Amino acid sequence: IPNMTKDAMLSGNIAVNPRTTTAQDIEALYRAAL
Repeated sequence: IPNMTKDAMLSGNIAVNPRTTTAQDIEALYRAAL
């Protein structure tokens, strides 16, 4: 999960997301999904 979170934070989608997204937000989503 930590590596997937790092990859997600490098995504260009983070910059255009209307909500501020943190690494903790993404990690929580991965943990909930897996």
